[in-house]
Amino acid sequence: CSSDLTAYRVAGHYAEAKAIASKAMAAGLDGFAVHFNLYYIAFAEGDEPAMRKEIGWFKGKSLESWNLNHQAWVAASLGELKKARNLFELSRSSALQHGIKEYAAATAIDEAQIEAELGNTSESRAKVELALRILPGSIESEAGGALALARAGDLQRAATLADLATKQSPRNLLLLKVSL
Repeated sequence: CSSDLTAYRVAGHYAEAKAIASKAMAAGLDGFAVHFNLYYIAFAEGDEPAMRKEIGWFKGKSLESWNLNHQAWVAASLGELKKARNLFELSRSSALQHGIKEYAAATAIDEAQIEAELGNTSESRAKVELALRILPGSIESEAGGALALARAGDLQRAATLADLATKQSPRNLLLLKVSL
């Protein structure tokens, strides 16, 4: 169900994706993937009431941090940087509160990427360092941080983090060929 739903969403076939979601919900199978996809469809269609409905579904759940992160990306894509920063912070806090350190660090890297894209080098650096403090020695934080810092123009620190990541996993072709 969720793979079909995601495939239809990614292909832009929103009506079909929503029909699959409706069937899943009618069968009591409306978990994270269904609501994650419905949130993105609502955003793509500019349907704010549907977006709020999905945000409500995530409220108080252990994976609320994921939806808060996606809300932050939406806000950033709409040019609402202050709102995006607040949502990224809420996402990190929620993830840490639920013991999901990896996602808290990933959220910091996501924010670092956005700050880098906007030319906010010092903010990007600060979020990379935050990710590294949240999850020290994390190959994902090191590799993601290297990408963000390279985008921000801090090539020396980016190279250092890239070296750390590749030393941890020298045969990780996905890391070596795609990430870095």
